[in-house]
This record gives sequence, C-alpha cells and structure tokens, in this order.
Amino acid sequence: MLKMTLKTFSIACLVVSAGIAVAALSTRKPPAEPPTPAYCKEGGNWLSLGTTPPWATSIQDIVANATKQDVVLLGEQHDVEDHHRWQLQMLAALHAQRPDMVIGFEMFPRRVQPVLDQWVAGSLTTQEFLKQADWDKVWSFPPHIYMPLFEFARINKIPMRALNVDKSLTRMVAEKGWDNVPETSREGIARAAPALPAYLEFLREIYAMHEKTSGAQKKDASPDAGFKGFVDSQLTWDRAMAEALSLAVSQGGTKNRPLVVGIMGSGHIRFGHGVQHQLRVLSGYRKSPVCCRWVWRKNVFIFRRVWLRPFSRFPTRLYHRTSRPALVLCWRM
Repeated sequence: MLKMTLKTFSIACLVVSAGIAVAALSTRKPPAEPPTPAYCKEGGNWLSLGTTPPWATSIQDIVANATKQDVVLLGEQHDVEDHHRWQLQMLAALHAQRPDMVIGFEMFPRRVQPVLDQWVAGSLTTQEFLKQADWDKVWSFPPHIYMPLFEFARINKIPMRALNVDKSLTRMVAEKGWDNVPETSREGIARAAPALPAYLEFLREIYAMHEKTSGAQKKDASPDAGFKGFVDSQLTWDRAMAEALSLAVSQGGTKNRPLVVGIMGSGHIRFGHGVQHQLRVLSGYRKSPVCCRWVWRKNVFIFRRVWLRPFSRFPTRLYHRTSRPALVLCWRM
C-alpha cells in the first residue's frame, strides 16, 4: 500500500511538473517579428524594385512597359490558386495590347509539344488533353487551377510552348553531372551558363534542407559531388526554359517578334539568378542589373536591393505585388 501511495505521489508530481512546464511554454511570448515596411502594409499594390525602398507603380505602367519587351515571366507558387488567377489577369491585359503572343509553360516537357498544339487547335477535350500530356506524371498539381490558363490560350488561338525537359534528364544530371550525360540524352539543350556566386549560395541552402529532410545524398558520394550534381540539375532546368523562350522569340523574325510569356515557379525568377541569368547570357549580356534579397513573411515578400548596375538600354524590370507572392519579370532580348 505504501509502495502504491509513493508511486501514485511520484506520478502526480510528474504530472504537475509537466503541467507547469506546459503552462510556462504557453505563456512564453514568441520572438518579435521585425516591423513590416510601410510600403508592404497594404495589400494589392505594385512595387518596382529599381529603388530602395521600392517605389509604388500601377498595373497600367507595368503592362505598358511589359508589352514593349520580348519576354515576360510570370511567377507562381504552384499550389496557390490565387497565383494562377493573377496570371490569367496578366495574360488578358498583355494580350489586349500584344495579341501576337506565345505562352510557355514550365509544366510541360518538350515531348508533349504535339499535344499542346492539338489542344490549341481545338482537337482535344480537357480529359484527352490532360491524359495525353501525362499531367499526373509530369506535374501532378491539381489541373483545375491551371486549366483557365490553358483555356485562355485555346480560346484566343495563342500558341503554347513546352518549356521543360523530362525529369529523367534532370535526374540523370543530378546523379552523374552534366559532363557525364550523353549528348543524345540532353534533349538538344546546350551547357548552361555557370551559376552566379549568389545563386550557388542560395542553392546550397536549398540542397542542405533537401538533404536533411530526405537523405538525398548517396552513401558513396561526397558532399561536394552531390551538391555539384544538384547545381547542374538546376542549371539544366533554367537553361532549358531560357532556350525555349529565346527560340519562341526568334521564330517571329526581327520585325514580327511575338510577346513571349513564361509561366513558371517564382524560384526560377527570384534574384535574377535562374532563367533570367540564362536569358541574359543567350542575348549577349553578362551583367545583372538588379540583385535583390527576398524575405518571406506573412504572405509578403520584402525586398532589399543589394546593388544596381545599368548594363544596357534594355534593362530587366522586376515588379512585385504586395500580398501576392508572385513576380513579373520583363526582358528585352
């Protein structure tokens, strides 16, 4: 009986102690967040990243500038439906000013280009389109959040371009490195321009997180070899989309260039290190006009300009809409 009493008393003390600890944790104040800059407090506004702090601009100014360019990239977070509604809004605004348009999609590998052509021509139903494009295999995000974009292209007879490559290629590059991938397996993609130092730093953080959560590194591979393969894979991805966009522009000739709009994840646009950098090299420019750091907080991107250097009379324009974690990038080739 005494043993039972002591045991019960011990458990009671443990429960009370745990309760005190939980209470202490629940009353502890979370660390204070840095104050939100005044220019990001109101949602629905457009900011230009050409100054510090970013200055407010309007959708009219953005569309007016974008329609004078050769390439416009519209970023997204793939699973956020509002981003795709916003992309549709931008496509409609741009198309009203530049009806000679081509829309490129990260979602599709090159091998399904004939399916995109049939879709725009009106030869496929929605179900046939998604099945023949291998949507569940090549992308897998809910198709209904993308269908308004595809339907907009078909209704207006706007050519759709598959910007991506097969996952098998990027996987092979990640495992073997670009140099060890047979030329016949490269899908016609040229060697990517070397990554900028800031891009390497960014990718190293992503790689470390991926390695920690999924154990991506092989046991027989060195950390440096694994990271190099990861970088090569990302560069191949960026280069493939940049080449497809550049080709779409050049196919219009020097006088009748279409407005080429790229739909892709914001990760390929942010900082100017991904597709933008590869486009810059393809068009002969080696310097980046703007380098920005982004901080994610409460669905708002906060920008800090690191440096600004004019490099041509056709600079890249970066815009951001507050409370909309998407990005518009305009490029003149």
